[in-house]
Amino acid sequence: MIKRRSPGLDGLRGIAVASVVIGHAWPNLLPGGFTGVDMFFVLSGFLITTQLFAEHHDYGSISIGKFYARRIKRIFPASLLVIAVTGVLWALLFGPGLAQEVLTALSAAAASVSNIYFRLATLDYFNAGSGASPILHYWSLGVEEQFYLVYPILLIGIQRVSGGRSSFRSFLNLTGMALAAVTAVSFATMVLSTQNSAFYLPWFRAWELSAGGLLAYWFASRQGAPWLIMPRARNAMIAIGSAGLVISFAYAGSFSRWPGFETTIPVATTCLLVFALFSSGSAQTIFSISPLRFLGRISFALYLWHWVLLGLVDSLVLPESRSDAQTAVTVGAALLIASASTLFLEEPLRDVRIDTTRRIRTALVGGVGAAILTLAGVSFGVPILASVAGGNSPLAVSLSEVRDDFEYLRSEPAYFTTTEAYQENYVPCEYGAAVDASGQPNCKNTTLPKIILLGDSHALSWFPPLNQWAAENSYALVVLGRSACSPFNVVATSADGSTACTKWANEVWVRIAKMKPDLLVVATSGYSKIAVGELYSSPGTGDRDWMPTAISILAQVRSQATRVLLIGDVPRAAVSVPDCMAVHRFGPEECARPIAEAISESFRLNQEEVAAASGIDLWDPSGLICPDGTCAWLKDDVIMYRDSSHLSAKFAASLKAPLGRVLSQILLDSSPQ
Repeated sequence: MIKRRSPGLDGLRGIAVASVVIGHAWPNLLPGGFTGVDMFFVLSGFLITTQLFAEHHDYGSISIGKFYARRIKRIFPASLLVIAVTGVLWALLFGPGLAQEVLTALSAAAASVSNIYFRLATLDYFNAGSGASPILHYWSLGVEEQFYLVYPILLIGIQRVSGGRSSFRSFLNLTGMALAAVTAVSFATMVLSTQNSAFYLPWFRAWELSAGGLLAYWFASRQGAPWLIMPRARNAMIAIGSAGLVISFAYAGSFSRWPGFETTIPVATTCLLVFALFSSGSAQTIFSISPLRFLGRISFALYLWHWVLLGLVDSLVLPESRSDAQTAVTVGAALLIASASTLFLEEPLRDVRIDTTRRIRTALVGGVGAAILTLAGVSFGVPILASVAGGNSPLAVSLSEVRDDFEYLRSEPAYFTTTEAYQENYVPCEYGAAVDASGQPNCKNTTLPKIILLGDSHALSWFPPLNQWAAENSYALVVLGRSACSPFNVVATSADGSTACTKWANEVWVRIAKMKPDLLVVATSGYSKIAVGELYSSPGTGDRDWMPTAISILAQVRSQATRVLLIGDVPRAAVSVPDCMAVHRFGPEECARPIAEAISESFRLNQEEVAAASGIDLWDPSGLICPDGTCAWLKDDVIMYRDSSHLSAKFAASLKAPLGRVLSQILLDSSPQ
């Protein structure tokens, strides 16, 4: 007989979900709380493998249909309900301002591939708050669901190779070898992969689940042997394992990458704790206390609901930050909703027996059908509901337009390229007057006089008005940039050893010198950091140590007879402007902010000093964006920003006239200033 449960494991699951919730709700209190997900992976691998071994031991084979039916019955009711409720709430809350990224994420979650979507969208989990995606936490559910899809197929294959129904020992040993191989290969490839891929993709996370499976193999291979361990040894293991979890919860947030070598800490300590608790039978431990066991009982529902509710509150309290009191109430609400979901939805359905072919088929068809309906609902029904909720006001129209801004800009071939693009054989595409009759850029070097737009993603915000002016005045426009990289970051290596931005900056200035444009337009965020020696400088905070480097570079370019215009950085909103406008669409003045809070006066003065010292022109658009000292983020029913710091395409285009006057003065006047 294969043992199936241990009371202490529910408490361990309770610790895991508590760490995740606290880490999300109060990240400063528990910066490594996200490692609770790594604990869940180990526990899932252990429990699922234990169940499959028990089924093979008791019945001589594994039923893949029964396995999928059990998983659907366990996961789909709560997960699909949360997706549907989230879609409705966000449609009502944001109306036509509901981001396409949110809609796509909801659809991906319903299709059990949210982790793959977030990887393709390059969403950084560690720099994305609850407002980034209300369904971001479903990435881990996607990993588990994909594991559940493949794992039983692997075991069925091993079952056939091992001799079918009668060879449990052979099946067990082959499975152990397969799990060991999966663990080794997955861990090795995880270490070698990029962080975002290692975080989201299932084949790089498989080693955590298979580590739990190996532990299940160890217990199953010793059937009939005594499992109980001495209390002193058990207590020592629990103490060591608990210390490992404390280290993970406290320090994982400061590790250089996650997952990585350090991920072995929560994985190994969870394995140690599972071993101690499972070997101890019904012995009472700290993990057996009722509150922890109850948290473990509602852990799945609590995990699903807490992030959605935190994101909802973050959206409702815009533009203020969420207070500790609001956070505590939100977590309490998540506990209540999770308890109700567990007691009245999940457990009644979980208790429904699946012991006949007809019931298996019903569970499979019902679960897949529910997933398809949810997918259809969030893909087609939620956008309709969002449109209806927003009405047809001018602000609603602007919200619809700004929602797709980033996709429009990213679709341009001029969107910022990788460092390698600036080698000798790279010919940038030309816009402005160089485009063909269909509006496509010319990707060959033309003889037209050239304007270069240089900088980070803030520079790209100026593409619409600059492109239109260039077309009207017979100039070719070239965009050279790299997102989040300042063109003034030209030291040999940056402070953390990464050379991506510095390599790009060094190469792009060489290319500009060879191209000899008629005008170089530089725009960059004050928060794109610049490496100065062994430290970083952040101009937007008022730092001055970046200025000598910037003055030297700009003066050198100016000495090469290239006219240079530095566009001052734009004021910064406290939150995403479209989100705030959507939530407060009947009172958008709630989103306003004094200019003194939106951009540092010392930074503006420093920009003026850099321009004057290097002999170039400066245009500061702050007064146009925040007239009379107030940043309303809305002008003539046009939303100015597409997020917290990037101009919307429509508003940027409306600045063509004032920007054009500056360009004309520099390029067309006989005595430019």
